[in-house]
Amino acid sequence: MLFSLQALAQSSSPYPQSQERLPNTVAILTGAAPPTITFSEFPLGTSITDQYQDHGISFGGDAPFITSDGANPTSPVLSGSPLFRGDITGHFVDASTGNGRSVKAFAFDAGYFDELGSTRVEWFDPNGTKLGQKINAQLGIEKLVIEGGNIASWRIGIVKTEPAGYGIDNVTSEPIGPSILFRERSDETKDGSWGFEKDEIPGFDHSALHVANTVYESHPGYPAGTYRSADGNETVSIATINGVQSQFTRATFKHDSMTAATHVVDFEEIPIDEDLANGMRHAVETVQGSKFQFIDYSLDGLEKTLSPSAQKGGGGAFTCVGLVEWAAEQAGHNGGQGFIRNVFESFLVPDFRSFPPGVLEVPLLSPQLLNYALKGQQLLQNVQQWVQGLFDPVDFILTDPLGRRLGFVEGPGRFQEIPNALLTEDGGVEQVLIPNAIPGTYVIQIMGKGGPALAAVASASGSTSVNELLAPGEARTQSLFVPPAPGCGGDVDRDGDVDEADIAELGMRLNRFTDGLGDPGDLDGDGLLSEADVALLRRLLDALAVDGDGDGVLSVTEDMAPNGGDGNGDGTADRLQPNVTSLPSATDQSFITLETDCAQNTMVRALAEPSVGTDIGFVYPFGLMSFVLPGCTPARVTLYFHGSTGLTPQIYRKFGSMLPGSLNPVFYTLPQAVFGTALVGARTVATVTFVLVDGQLGDDIADTGGIEDQGGPVVGLGAIGQECGSGADCIPGLFCTDGVCCNQPCDGPNEACNLPQRRGRCTTIASVPTLSPSAQVFLVVAFLVLVTWFALRRAHERT
Repeated sequence: MLFSLQALAQSSSPYPQSQERLPNTVAILTGAAPPTITFSEFPLGTSITDQYQDHGISFGGDAPFITSDGANPTSPVLSGSPLFRGDITGHFVDASTGNGRSVKAFAFDAGYFDELGSTRVEWFDPNGTKLGQKINAQLGIEKLVIEGGNIASWRIGIVKTEPAGYGIDNVTSEPIGPSILFRERSDETKDGSWGFEKDEIPGFDHSALHVANTVYESHPGYPAGTYRSADGNETVSIATINGVQSQFTRATFKHDSMTAATHVVDFEEIPIDEDLANGMRHAVETVQGSKFQFIDYSLDGLEKTLSPSAQKGGGGAFTCVGLVEWAAEQAGHNGGQGFIRNVFESFLVPDFRSFPPGVLEVPLLSPQLLNYALKGQQLLQNVQQWVQGLFDPVDFILTDPLGRRLGFVEGPGRFQEIPNALLTEDGGVEQVLIPNAIPGTYVIQIMGKGGPALAAVASASGSTSVNELLAPGEARTQSLFVPPAPGCGGDVDRDGDVDEADIAELGMRLNRFTDGLGDPGDLDGDGLLSEADVALLRRLLDALAVDGDGDGVLSVTEDMAPNGGDGNGDGTADRLQPNVTSLPSATDQSFITLETDCAQNTMVRALAEPSVGTDIGFVYPFGLMSFVLPGCTPARVTLYFHGSTGLTPQIYRKFGSMLPGSLNPVFYTLPQAVFGTALVGARTVATVTFVLVDGQLGDDIADTGGIEDQGGPVVGLGAIGQECGSGADCIPGLFCTDGVCCNQPCDGPNEACNLPQRRGRCTTIASVPTLSPSAQVFLVVAFLVLVTWFALRRAHERT
């Protein structure tokens, strides 16, 4: 009876209602999954640390101990100190050695909760990186289930008011079954799976699929021999195989050595669903024996050997990460996009090393990106705005609109001030990814290392790049404007913009912990919506609102225009002139300056061609410029294209209504556009000048007393019958044959595409009969006899 009175005397709720279990003997770990921990295994009052090592976990925090809880129907429970108030931590361990380990999932009952959102559980990977958080979402006793992502430890604690506190009970964990493995070797022992003599692309070197204690991987070939596990209990005989293979067990893959010593310096394991794993295994088995895709780390080689298609079997070969991602896609994971959404595997930037400009695919698919995507699935799943980049080989600092930095610079070292961002370690090639990026202008500063340099950065809506030779320490500065998108950082009400309504919405949610990472109101990334986030959001609004001349472009953006922010070279900063506007193009991010003789430019924007339509037969190397000139007609317009010293051919195309105000917009050529050049500072800049009249051709709106325009210079592609040097010179769907754009490949015998009357249309030429070799000899002999006869006859006539 005394035991029951004690149970009623202390409770995590003012309304106790239960009886507790009597102690029993400690359970022994016999299966793959540890038994449930009920805290009846030890007497009340026992301080708990490593007593549950044989269950695969050790406890810590604020001196946890076993106590009774009258509000919990399965009492006793584990409480922190002071009673029902202190934090509790759990670290998963190997039952036999006590060394740290990871699990697929864990769960426990927590409560009794008298307030919603009062208590938070966080979980972490082996490096202590926070993987996620959850707050209590119901009153009473709540079962908290956490799964996915290489979980090594957790912490639970009160973060708001909880009147009677909480305890935990019925702790379970699920061991990792099928998984994705990540491994990194020391710099001097790279094996070619991702790096050679140095960390060309920092982070994990290798990734593989693990199912039923078999590792499926693509590898350039291990030295043949007998490999062992770290404890020596497992050995496997390995043959040297170049390509897709399945020779290792999990433990021998992790150790990667024939001796007790290993060169592996990092290893992680992230669990995946068993059905998915079996689907991936089946896919890998269909390409067993395919070769390994070797990597060329030169600028040109990166695109050819690291593009997603090249890595994922496009040429019959696979990289390590390419095989894993391809298998996930084949298994239908995430609608066929695999672990990494396609938009995060690569992006396109204009390649101005040729004319007309080509397109450069910037590859991002890497083991480190796969690791980040698997851990941050919640962060990447539905984001609509981001910033991603690749830097090879340069030092760089990327600064967001709040002044927070990301990157590496020799001397100061690493900057990682942007929450939840991926930044690979310093090396020859580095990559970044910022999910749910805040809107505004991002500034990218790069410093050369004495050779070819590539720095490419993209958002969901634009890109910028530098691709040139840079001397050691030679600097370049680029900018990228990232527009808001629904749910992006700062868009608290998720309506697609960042404004005062978001300040109000955040104010109503203050002092609440977010249910997961990446909440648009959690600008400092600490998981708590606080006054600090309000201050950051106010700063962001101020930055977005700074448009001193009302043209729709931020002053900070105009200040980055060439010639010190004076894009038209008139001696006055563009940000101070309502009729002069400078901003990056929507394609290559080189600056375009709009100069008009109107009082005010408004709504100035840089557009990519696909955002308005597709102009068949033409390429817009600088995209289109869109603007509105209210109360101004006629309007003289001059555009300065700082990315060019001369525009050829001289064609300016517009998208809009040829009859202003009609509802049938089309692409058309603007007549009487004058092409030229201007000296801006010390540089020659290409220009286009034209005059627009309200309500006439060139104005996209009806007679309103103002002008609306969107257009740009183009490079024309060859129509049928026009001369060409390759298929790229012809309209899509045509072929370059016999030096002209042809309607068919026209590569059969006796076919031609350049006949005068049929130019550009494949035509079969009537074949000419040919003689047999003997007939040809007979004709030659007959011809010689005839010539001899005529010669003798002429000689006879003369005598």
